[in-house]
Amino acid sequence: MSKHTPGPWVVEEDASHFDGPSDGYKFLSGQEWRSFCRVVIRFEGSSSDFPEGLANLRLISAAPDLLNALRMSEKALVAELQMRNAAGDATDAGYEVPIAPALFAARIAIAMAEGRT
Repeated sequence: MSKHTPGPWVVEEDASHFDGPSDGYKFLSGQEWRSFCRVVIRFEGSSSDFPEGLANLRLISAAPDLLNALRMSEKALVAELQMRNAAGDATDAGYEVPIAPALFAARIAIAMAEGRT
């Protein structure tokens, strides 16, 4: 499995170097790649950017930071679960936030991001 383009991913304001249509798109660049991602923010014939397209752009550009935060959260959840188990409290009963489902969801999302699913 190959690794993704290292973050941060930033939105390019100037796409003049891009060989192809650029109207209605925003481009993302990383540390090693320039314009590696083109995101539709305006459909042909429209004069304004679509909020959903801009939201997609923000979410995609945050992906490396989100993955890093998820990996840190996984470690923290494992540590908390180990502390609970060591204290003889292997269930989520009595806790506001259940750890086991959160840990499972974090591990699934990480595996998806790493191409393991």
